[in-house]
Amino acid sequence: MRERAKEWIGRMDFVSREEFEAVKQMAATARAEAEALKARLDKLEGAAAPKAAKPAAARKPKA
Repeated sequence: MRERAKEWIGRMDFVSREEFEAVKQMAATARAEAEALKARLDKLEGAAAPKAAKPAAARKPKA
């Protein structure tokens, strides 16, 4: 019975705890990097928005 259980479990695609923890850490790092990049992009877009609005407001209407 025990041999059958080992054989059945052996055919399943499990990963070791070490592999799981390594991938978990990689995911956490990637998530943190993505959040930092999003914050940087938001800051850059926020800084660019007033500059883009000024030329449009500075235009004089055609008569």
